[in-house]
Amino acid sequence: MTALLSICALITAFLHIRSEQPEPRSPNSVFKTVTTSLLILVAAAAGGLDGAPYKNLVIAGMFFALMGDIFLMFPPGWVVFALSAYLVAPVFYLVAFTADTAFVFSPWTLLPMAVYSSFMLGAVGSWADDFRGPIILYGLLLAVMGWRALERLVQLEGIGAAVGFAGATLLIVSASILGWNRFVRSFPHGHMATLATYFISLWLIALSV
Repeated sequence: MTALLSICALITAFLHIRSEQPEPRSPNSVFKTVTTSLLILVAAAAGGLDGAPYKNLVIAGMFFALMGDIFLMFPPGWVVFALSAYLVAPVFYLVAFTADTAFVFSPWTLLPMAVYSSFMLGAVGSWADDFRGPIILYGLLLAVMGWRALERLVQLEGIGAAVGFAGATLLIVSASILGWNRFVRSFPHGHMATLATYFISLWLIALSV
């Protein structure tokens, strides 16, 4: 069932990415909500490598990501609700990556995320005057999420932890591409790269449960 749902999600993700080329935010954004919904089902159907609490928190985070997708389909006045939902999603992932591990401050896991997030937030934030506050908040949430995912991998050393860390890393990469492409300097296929890494990140996080 997980494989079948993953294949369906791959198809709808491809249809969404293709529908938004070359114009992002097309009416065919329904494919994005379908893809996220399928990935939630992937998480629900996955084998439970890391226990029910972790699984439930991951599904909760993906649910808020889905709500963000849905709100983006509404008139422009709803965008604040979409942004709020997208801000909440990594909080659940962060808690999931922390719930079954000891909360320690290891410089070897904290430093890489701190350095990378400082660079990206400094570069993107300096160009995003009107969105600096939300960008910094979202970037910090992702950085802490990535740190906890890495720390979880170090402590648990399991397949689920490794897959979860890969998903968290790609989610950070996706947000970095989005911010750089929109506020610093656009580059060919930047929007496509943002969506592709975003969908893969959710898929890996879903499989990590």
